[in-house]
This record gives sequence, C-alpha cells and structure tokens, in this order.
Amino acid sequence: MSKTIVELKVYKGKALYDENGKIATPNEKLTLEYENEAFARKKGWENHIGNLPRMGYSKVDFVALYVNGVKAESHETLEAIKADVAGIFTPQAKTLTPEQKRIADLEAKLEALLADKKPVSAKAEAIEVKDPEVIAPGAKIEIPTKADAAEELKAAREQYEKVVGKKGGPAWDVATINAKIEEHKSKNA
Repeated sequence: MSKTIVELKVYKGKALYDENGKIATPNEKLTLEYENEAFARKKGWENHIGNLPRMGYSKVDFVALYVNGVKAESHETLEAIKADVAGIFTPQAKTLTPEQKRIADLEAKLEALLADKKPVSAKAEAIEVKDPEVIAPGAKIEIPTKADAAEELKAAREQYEKVVGKKGGPAWDVATINAKIEEHKSKNA
C-alpha cells in the first residue's frame, strides 16, 4: 500500500497583493495524507479541505503530491485532488428539503402575482359598472382614495364641532359623526 501525501499552500485572511502583483498574504505549508480516494472521502481529507474557508483561509494552492516520499508528476488521484483543491471556495449547491422546496415555490408564485399587479394611483378613478341590476347601465362610480376619506372625516369633525359645540370622539368614523349630528339636531329641535 502506497502512502500519498498532498502538499498545499494555504493563505490566512483576506488575499492581499503587493505592488508587483505577488500575493502578500501570510501563508503556510499544509500536508495531508491521502491514502486512497475511498479512505480520503470518509476521513480527514474532505473534512479538512471543506473546513478551510471556515477556519479563515482565503486561498489554497496545490503544491505537490508525494507517493512513498517521492514527488509524483502523474498519479491516478492527482486530477481528483486538484479538482478538490480548486473547488474549495466555490459554493456548493444545497439540496432543499420538501418544506424548503414548497416555500421556494410559494415565494416564486407570490412574486409572479405581485409582478402582474399594477400600481394603484393616488387619484380616484371612474369605473364603468357593468351590472345593470345594481346600478343603471353606463353609470360610473368614484372610488375614494385615502386623501378623500381623510378630507371627508375632517369636514365631518368640523361640522360636528360647529353643530354640537364640542369635539367628537377620536375613534369615530364619518358615519358615527353624522349619526351624532342627527341625534343632536333631533334632541334640540
């Protein structure tokens, strides 16, 4: 059984470069045992390589592969090792749970619904009513905006204060204020 050692150069912290374009980030040599692919996947190789970003390393370079103490220029696992090293800092696709898939699907549907919705203008729009039983054919109705409702409430409050001589309740709506005005007029008539 051959003993395979992988030599890497790891860079700690943010990758910084000097004026000549050479990397100036502190680095260190890291050697890991890579006996065979099945062993490496189950044990330290994948765990150690996968944890390098979490340990604060920003860059990893493959330096050499040693088989039984001799530097190997070609080896059956060389390409797999280089691919592992190159893929350390690329984000891995995560598999979603059924709940996450459902949530993502619902969010996509919501975005599609919201994208189709047209923005509502601040002005009231005239809408043609097509139900002849409710309103006469061709009649138009006004949809009040928040500004119209606020103005109507302000006018009703002023009318109540003028007729009754005191301010109305803060939670009263226009219908309540008008009912109180009518009640006051009927009592004083």
